[in-house]
Amino acid sequence: MSQTENTTSVKKDAIESVLAFDGIDDYVQLPAANTDYSQGFTVEAWVQHKSFRSWSRIIDFGNGAEKNSIVLGNVGKSKPLGLHLFCNNEKHFIEAPNALEIGKWTHVAATIDKSGMGKLYKNGQLIQSKQLSLPDNLNRTLNYIGKSNWVNDGYFEGQMTEVRVWNIARPESEIKENMSQRLKGNETVLVGYLPLNEGSENIAKDKTSNGNNGTINGATWGKSELPITGTKESEIGKKPDVITGGNSPSKYGIADTRTNYYLVDTNKPINGNGEITGWNIWAENTSPVQLITYRKEANTWSVVGKSEVKTPVIGLNEFSLTTPIKVNQGDFVGIYYPQAGSISYDKNTAPLGNLSGKVLFTSSGATATAFSDSVDRIYSLSVKGNVGEIPIKIEKTETANYGVIGVGTNNLLCSRDTLTSDWKEIPNSGAVIGAIVMPDGKIVGVGTNKSLYTRDSLISDWKEVPNSGAVISVTVMPDGELVGVGANNRLYSRDSLTSDWKEIPNSGSVIAVTCSVPPKFTTPEPVPSDNTDQVSKPIKLGPTGGSISGTDFQILPKDTAPQSQLKKVFVNAG
Repeated sequence: MSQTENTTSVKKDAIESVLAFDGIDDYVQLPAANTDYSQGFTVEAWVQHKSFRSWSRIIDFGNGAEKNSIVLGNVGKSKPLGLHLFCNNEKHFIEAPNALEIGKWTHVAATIDKSGMGKLYKNGQLIQSKQLSLPDNLNRTLNYIGKSNWVNDGYFEGQMTEVRVWNIARPESEIKENMSQRLKGNETVLVGYLPLNEGSENIAKDKTSNGNNGTINGATWGKSELPITGTKESEIGKKPDVITGGNSPSKYGIADTRTNYYLVDTNKPINGNGEITGWNIWAENTSPVQLITYRKEANTWSVVGKSEVKTPVIGLNEFSLTTPIKVNQGDFVGIYYPQAGSISYDKNTAPLGNLSGKVLFTSSGATATAFSDSVDRIYSLSVKGNVGEIPIKIEKTETANYGVIGVGTNNLLCSRDTLTSDWKEIPNSGAVIGAIVMPDGKIVGVGTNKSLYTRDSLISDWKEVPNSGAVISVTVMPDGELVGVGANNRLYSRDSLTSDWKEIPNSGSVIAVTCSVPPKFTTPEPVPSDNTDQVSKPIKLGPTGGSISGTDFQILPKDTAPQSQLKKVFVNAG
């Protein structure tokens, strides 16, 4: 297909932070990743070129020059956009002439579907298509933004933001619909999301649960008027379409040798409430294996469900569950080996011990939750299932005129009239990680994207508060001032919802904040009485505070306070 003229105009929005590359030696290095692209591949980014360096990169994922490489960048020293793949010992590429521009923000995207059909997009419009091949499923250790794996290629010169990677081919309609919106990071099949908008420090944060944060080398934070707006309000509260958890089943060439033990993999928790209907593994041998699902509450582990013991074949195995396992968002996948291990795993790092690694395991013959050690490994185990309604466990509550308001483990608001009544889910109230009630009755929520949202009542809709992120917790002071915990774990304050955050000096490191308002005591009026034997004189607590003993009281003479007629005692906090 030949390139078509792109007439799409983009809407400019607020001035925001972007990452600027000098074209000399600036780049972002990402950690090693093994992503399953068997169902497809998409990479997107907003770029503004200052020049076209020779074969400069937007992204380059691989293991060196021509080694399992996935490359998106300009072709030669000019404007063509190219996607180049090195897989199955072959080179595949697709290029679109005159796609890139100097000094203008442009959204670019490249996709490959299950059949291997590759497509290039500019500002949401298809500009080229060609038959390619899907990337190999293996571990890539040299992954860059703005840098090539080829030593003679140039570095990216310009600005970049909103780098996104999906393990599915996104259709043109979705690319166009969402290219100018910030994402939340928990979208289905989104495997990497680096907004490149932090504005400080040398970490480019991956907002997906994979947490593949990048290290910034030389690139600096700048400001630019971007054609991007905040997260769509319609996205707030959107639930996942399917249940997923665990890692992509891939061949690493090694399996465990110990016998009769359990392990739990905390790399990628289950993404929603529902039920697991199947599980997949890559097996290095035919030793039997059993799926175990785990839940952690405080420091206590419990088993949620188990599959039948299965005997795998060498290679990819897809098992169905006779009886689905009900799970909650945040549960973990694990396995039990009656004999030696069979599931392939990545052995890049050594054991850490003290249960500090991503994979916890038991000693041989121990019970299912008696974890005694850990490692940082990636096991080729994943689960799948259906979204469903699971009874909500409330994690946080705030009391107000609405009764009790809670944030459920599904990130939706719930309310109950009293502490002993039943929870009622509030429609269209997610996805939030915290909520408070302002003195005027307005509800303020902290979204999963770490921005603030408000709603006038429980039945109204969320409205995003401009310039309110990124915070992970918020509280309100008696005078209406807001205090939040930033993503950097420091305190910030703002006089109102419409003002700006101001960092509070010497306030880190915290993960949550609340306001404790001391009670105000007043001296009560003496109780009027016609009975002259009653006591109306205030009695003061002693100076020691705490529990009360006889020595803490001012004892009145017996004739002024007959014990048989002593009815009221007033305590004066002064």
